[in-house]
Amino acid sequence: AKTKDIVLILVEQENKEKIFSAIQEACENEKKDFGYLCALESDTMVKAGVIKGKEGDAMSEGKQTLISVILNRGYADDAMAAARKAGAGGGTVINARGTAREDDAKFFGMHIVPEKEMLMIIVDSEKKDSVLDAVKNLACLQEPGSGIVFCSTVNSFSTLGKK
Repeated sequence: AKTKDIVLILVEQENKEKIFSAIQEACENEKKDFGYLCALESDTMVKAGVIKGKEGDAMSEGKQTLISVILNRGYADDAMAAARKAGAGGGTVINARGTAREDDAKFFGMHIVPEKEMLMIIVDSEKKDSVLDAVKNLACLQEPGSGIVFCSTVNSFSTLGKK
């Protein structure tokens, strides 16, 4: 099986088009079907203990939310255990690495560990807040630069395989 890389970039809405164009331009000379580019809207983000989100943003019932947790390698099981206690059924762990430049770490005054794990959890929207609270309060996410948590509304969702 051929391995693929996943690049995840969190950006402010006003920078999205510029970044999309830059990525498309960088890949225009690659082979056909080189990869895929898509966008998800994140309605909540937790970074080093700071929550950014839409105040009073209520999602309609029946929708699911993707909770993405990026943290230093070795802590995904702890995050999943906390999420399960808060009502999540399961998740998927992807090995990842950070791409911050050394100057970034010095500039922001934090130690950046390049080896990461990304935990992706899909929950019913009404469980989002309790799972998010359980994960964001983990000891492994209290230091600046130790991780990031963001939520995205899942507009289309289906399980695959035999029913």
